[in-house]
Amino acid sequence: MREAIKLARKSGGRTRPNPQVGAVVVKGGKIVGKGCHKKAGLPHAENEAINDAKNLAKNSQLYVTLEPCVHFGRTPPCVDAIIKSGIKNVYVGTLDPNPIINGKGVEKLRAAGIYVECGILEEECRALNEGYNMWVSQNRPFVTLKIAATLDRNVADFNFKSKWITGEDARKIVHKLRAASDAVLVGIGTVLIDDPLLTARGVKTPKGQPMRIVLDDRLKISEGAKILGRAAKTLIVTSKKNFDEKKKARLNQCTEIIHISEKGGFLDMRKLLNELKKREIQSLLVEGGATIFSNFIKEGLWDRLYLFVAPKILGRGISWSKNIRLELDRAKRVKLAGSKKVGEDLLLILEREG
Repeated sequence: MREAIKLARKSGGRTRPNPQVGAVVVKGGKIVGKGCHKKAGLPHAENEAINDAKNLAKNSQLYVTLEPCVHFGRTPPCVDAIIKSGIKNVYVGTLDPNPIINGKGVEKLRAAGIYVECGILEEECRALNEGYNMWVSQNRPFVTLKIAATLDRNVADFNFKSKWITGEDARKIVHKLRAASDAVLVGIGTVLIDDPLLTARGVKTPKGQPMRIVLDDRLKISEGAKILGRAAKTLIVTSKKNFDEKKKARLNQCTEIIHISEKGGFLDMRKLLNELKKREIQSLLVEGGATIFSNFIKEGLWDRLYLFVAPKILGRGISWSKNIRLELDRAKRVKLAGSKKVGEDLLLILEREG
């Protein structure tokens, strides 16, 4: 199964909207076939491994990171190919959370007389497809927040200056996070103050540049903003009111604009994530600013937080939790998933509980 996991990672996230999957065929204690799903529309990992094994597949064992599909999509069902190959045993890393498949692939294999065992290195196999898992089960992307703050939680000083709170080593990690994401999101405040390019630079981008998303409820963006350049696709999200139609027409020549209704005076985050789901965005990196962070956290619409803490104190500044006000017994709980020193800064990796 570890070999199958390595194979799954080779796709580099290029399988969207399909999951990353790896598979190996074993006979006589030796691997006789290997495969991974490379891209949507191409053969699935099971078929690749079976074809690689050729006639040795009969009476063999198949190890696959994700439950084999049982439906017709862009390719035929994998369970049919497994049954036809004469494979005797199938070992599955994790069930597919897609309701179309969940448990049905295993059921059909067992009905055909094939021994199936599930849960082999389950956590590692599930971690291969965090975005896909959230996309098919919760109808939204997997949301990661990236916050660079001082010891006293400030993401900018009282003049809204934020370059640079953390060091170069931390910024290198951020570029890797962007490269691993389908989309990167910021608010209009960040665009107006910092004018970011918001691309992944100095790292490999096997999936290509992530889509850049700007939350701009009143269409305040400058037509010369760097984020509107051709380095990557950009999506502007605005409300259904209070915008300049002529400006919108000009912006539409270089970017796409969509309308989301408001909730509590702010763009409705749930509707936004549902819209991104339709666009096959499975992983979203949120980079600011403070109001955006607060709203995602208050709505419980986040999954992981990369919190870079710089050894600095600003006192009165812009806190990333400025719009959150809770009593102690209602505090948002998080789980510490990891921590490490990054240059002079500290990185805390936190996951949402509940």
